[in-house]
Amino acid sequence: MLYKPLQEEIVLNITIIIGWVVSFSLVTFGIFNGGQLDWFIDVPSLAITVGGTIGCLFASFPLSYLKNLPKYLKLALFPKNSIRKAT
Repeated sequence: MLYKPLQEEIVLNITIIIGWVVSFSLVTFGIFNGGQLDWFIDVPSLAITVGGTIGCLFASFPLSYLKNLPKYLKLALFPKNSIRKAT
């Protein structure tokens, strides 16, 4: 087991939800408060950001770890269900 949960009734890590809500809220506020929508959509910048992130993942971790990435994401989002299935 990777960690011991504080409570068995934890269904979803609340910090993940808070982080997503705050991030999307601030980005949406910035888009609608600061100009036209097409100013914020830039395909080359998106390609650099996403491609760079994926490249850094492959450079930082062995392929055996990256194959388990969906399992780790599920564990981060749904710790209760993942822990019960893993044990």
